[in-house]
Amino acid sequence: MDGPRGRSRYSFGRNAALDTFLFTIQGLALFIVFREHVLDVKWISGASMSPYLNKGYNIDNIDSEMVLVDVTYATKLHLRRGMVVVFPTEPSKLSVKRIIALPGDVVTTRPPKSGEGDQKTQIVPWNHVWVEGDATDPDLSFDSNTYGPISMGLIKGQVMCVLRPKWRTLKWWEWENENDLVESGGDYGKSQRMRVKKDAVTVYDPNMT
Repeated sequence: MDGPRGRSRYSFGRNAALDTFLFTIQGLALFIVFREHVLDVKWISGASMSPYLNKGYNIDNIDSEMVLVDVTYATKLHLRRGMVVVFPTEPSKLSVKRIIALPGDVVTTRPPKSGEGDQKTQIVPWNHVWVEGDATDPDLSFDSNTYGPISMGLIKGQVMCVLRPKWRTLKWWEWENENDLVESGGDYGKSQRMRVKKDAVTVYDPNMT
């Protein structure tokens, strides 16, 4: 027969279990909010950003890297050329590419948009950016040369650093510094920059009257 002491132990155990449950729920909620609005971790696979990311990727070695992504709202408001960003290409699939042109820039496209021996130009419209992979082979990167400029509103965040297999900070601001062969992308990065005429035209918000 349970006395006051037995009921007290039962009540204490029940309260402890409830506290643990609530603490776990709160922790999960904070974790989800942190990943959605502050920092997130993503795995980068494929060859489109190689050799800058997934340097060891090839047919025999399907490499991948873990990266840290800044998903704060402030980052999305201050997009710059050279940034490596994350955005969806399908509802459940994220893509990682480099911003090479901003609104008002004119880009000389590469295949497939340029066609066979016919180079075309594209004006980057208001609130859009032009993104490309760092791979020198156009067939390895599904980017703005296929689907055109992307809306800034689609961008989920900016890749800050590689966490695994080896820590490395991505210095996107050095992309236009040709003395930094790694961050600038070497000869191919130079060829990308040469295809962009910065601030070539003035673009306006189509919603403004």
